[in-house]
Amino acid sequence: QGRLTEPAKAFRAGYVIRPKKGVDPQSFTFKPQVGQWFRQIEGGVIQLLVSRDPKESGRTDFVGLAVEPEPADSASTAIIDANAGSVQRLAGLSRATEARSISLDLTRTVKQLIADSDSTGGFATASQVASDGAGDCTERAVLLAAMLRARKIPARVVAGLAYAEPNDAPVMAYHMWTLAWIDDRWVPFDPSTGSLAAADRIALVSSNLADGDLNGCFTTVLKAIGQMDVEISNAKYQSLD
Repeated sequence: QGRLTEPAKAFRAGYVIRPKKGVDPQSFTFKPQVGQWFRQIEGGVIQLLVSRDPKESGRTDFVGLAVEPEPADSASTAIIDANAGSVQRLAGLSRATEARSISLDLTRTVKQLIADSDSTGGFATASQVASDGAGDCTERAVLLAAMLRARKIPARVVAGLAYAEPNDAPVMAYHMWTLAWIDDRWVPFDPSTGSLAAADRIALVSSNLADGDLNGCFTTVLKAIGQMDVEISNAKYQSLD
C-alpha cells in the first residue's frame, strides 16, 4: 500500500510492516540490516526507517546494525569468483582511483553490458554472467560484488523487497543488489538500475556468500513475502549522486 512518487530518488523512507492475517505475531521476526532502523510495537507491527543519509543514526528507540567487513567480504569464492579473467577485465574498465567513483563506474558497467534475462531456476557465477553478458538482478548483484572485490573493495550481496509498479499497481517485489565498503560504511549500489540504491527497498538478508548459499538469500525473502504486508508511510526525495 502507498506509493513512492520518485522511487529512484527516495533518500529516506518510512515503512510499516504487519504480519499477514493468520501469521502469529510471536513467530514474526525482523532482523536489523545496514542502512535500516526499526522498532516492533504491539501486535508484531514493525516501524521501519530506510535512509541513504550517511549521517543517519535512526531514532534512539529504533534498532540498527553496524558491522565491519570480514576477510570473506574480499575473497574470491566459488560464486563471487573475483579472480576470474572475465571478471577482472570488466573490473578494469573503470579508470577511477577513489572507491566511491570506482563503485559507481562498475555499477553502471554492469547495467550497460549485462542484458536482462529471466531466471532459469539456477544461479550463475560472476564469471559466467560476465561471459554470457546476461543475467537477472541476483546474477548482476553477484557480478558487481566480484568486480568490486577485484578492485580491492569489500562487497556483499543483499536481498529484499524493492518498490515496483507493474501494470501501474505498486508492489514490493523480490530484488537483489550489492553493498560496497566505502569510507568506513556499507554503501548500497544497484547494478540493475546502474546507480546508488535508493531507499525504495527493504533489505531482509545480506551475505558475503562465503558458503555459496545464494538459495538461502532467495528463500529468506520468499518466506518474508508470505508472512508480511508492507505499507509506505512517508518518503523524502533528492538526487543520490
